[in-house]
Amino acid sequence: MRWHAAPLLLGLALALPAVAQEPDLFEDAEEPRHMILGPAPLGRLMITADAGWLRSGIRADIGLSGGFDLSVRADAFLLGDLLSGQDSLSLSVRYTPPYHGLFRFAAEAGVGEVFIPQLFGVDSLFAVRGEMVGALWLEDLGLPYLRASARALGFDKAGHSGWGRDAELGVGWEHSVKKIVVGVEGFLWFRAALPNLAQWRIRVGIPL
Repeated sequence: MRWHAAPLLLGLALALPAVAQEPDLFEDAEEPRHMILGPAPLGRLMITADAGWLRSGIRADIGLSGGFDLSVRADAFLLGDLLSGQDSLSLSVRYTPPYHGLFRFAAEAGVGEVFIPQLFGVDSLFAVRGEMVGALWLEDLGLPYLRASARALGFDKAGHSGWGRDAELGVGWEHSVKKIVVGVEGFLWFRAALPNLAQWRIRVGIPL
């Protein structure tokens, strides 16, 4: 399984700028842009950078049509292990239904690779991930939200193959400051047969 999804992820990431920037009837020009929710306007980008413990990363969301975004994300344990910890690359599709009023919702599904450096070489795990977000739009007070995700990790090493799993449950808040979106989040990382870990991250998003 090692590296087998990487060429697909790289190719799709390079193809993002080629999406045509046409008017999208789904787009509401009066609505502010968010990091945790979509949709981005058709052909437009939201670039998000995270710094946290343990995980930091960068993400690009590009607006498709009908409430869908295509997302590419790279993660690393930068603050703890630089690039010698668990790194990952993923590609996903996020759907945000039309919303009016207080409540907001988004669902996301994707695939990727998780890279774990070893003494000799790097282990690679194929990942399938799903995420759901529920939020409240409080206008001048920002956007508090709840986030839940689950991930299956496929491995094939030394004649042994199978699937592991982990999950995350978090609460966060984000707010627009002029054209920049800032946010904070705390979450628990639930790991099968391993201790659960409390984590945090600070987020900055730039709509393009």
